[in-house]
Amino acid sequence: MDWLGHLQSGSAATLGCVLVVHLAAPAVAALVPSHSIAHANSTMLFGRVFYQQRALEPILIWGALGTHIIASLLRKARIARMSPRPLRAFFRGDIQTIAGRMLVPLLGIHYVLNRVMPASARVPISELSPAELGMEYVSYGFSTWPTLTSVLYGLLIASAAVHVVGGAPKFMRRYGRRAPKNVWPIAAALGSVVAVGAARIALAPVGESSYMLDRVSRC
Repeated sequence: MDWLGHLQSGSAATLGCVLVVHLAAPAVAALVPSHSIAHANSTMLFGRVFYQQRALEPILIWGALGTHIIASLLRKARIARMSPRPLRAFFRGDIQTIAGRMLVPLLGIHYVLNRVMPASARVPISELSPAELGMEYVSYGFSTWPTLTSVLYGLLIASAAVHVVGGAPKFMRRYGRRAPKNVWPIAAALGSVVAVGAARIALAPVGESSYMLDRVSRC
């Protein structure tokens, strides 16, 4: 029994559910005719109820992410041992695997920027809670560091779309389901929707009080 494969797939399914909820906000921002930030914030609040609870977040995000990475590495190592060149086989991968490797540091940067830095106790940040951080925070990042923020979000969206959508056929075949032959148009479509949402958030006016902007600017 391929228990590593089942751990890999089970954790991927959990992360996929979290990702759908998390990306619903920028997707809504892409689809609504106006007030993109307000609609995205409302959607994001519903998502936070799902995965940012104190008891659930360590399991749904960190537990699933750690399990997925470790199971993937161990399974890759087990398969690579059967190759004449194990080390080369271990590091070699298709585009879906490479996108997954890129996601690890990108997710780390995303977490530091959106959770660690705003949680600083130093004045004037004074521990901005997730409840105080809306899409205005993202918009401020785009307006202040447009090139860096655009590159980071572009890489994050592209890597996530390729890894998640590209991994779906593997997941389906593992459980005896018929998988589509070409999923890349789906990845491009989903990635484009999220990218358009991020762009609309970036172009929207920040609309925060001077006190809140001062706190955000020190993050």
